[in-house]
Amino acid sequence: MIEAELRKGQVTDALEGLCLALGEKSLHFRTEVCNTNSQRTTNRAWDNVHKFDVKAQQCQSTYRQAWSTLLHLSIDPEYLATLHNITDDNLKVARDLTDERRVGQRSDTLPWFWRSGGTVDAGGQ
Repeated sequence: MIEAELRKGQVTDALEGLCLALGEKSLHFRTEVCNTNSQRTTNRAWDNVHKFDVKAQQCQSTYRQAWSTLLHLSIDPEYLATLHNITDDNLKVARDLTDERRVGQRSDTLPWFWRSGGTVDAGGQ
């Protein structure tokens, strides 16, 4: 049971880190990459974006490991029903969602972990 609680915390931390990394990635893209005016600043801006992409992939890997361990442990099935696989498509942030001037576009839904809102068993908080 102790390992299950630790893995639940690991899942929560990984999802939080994933949301933060994707948010920072889209922020840096909008503020740095879109406003560059030379090759040098463009390369630097893309390097910053790729750093957050690597962080998001690390969080995804941590989540997958913790999730697969939780599937093998005997824990609450209702909690497991709230968790889903994170695909590479889930790591992409659509421009429709980051640009306030674009409404009603084709991809107006967020992946499941954005909608969980920290309710993935935040330790009874």
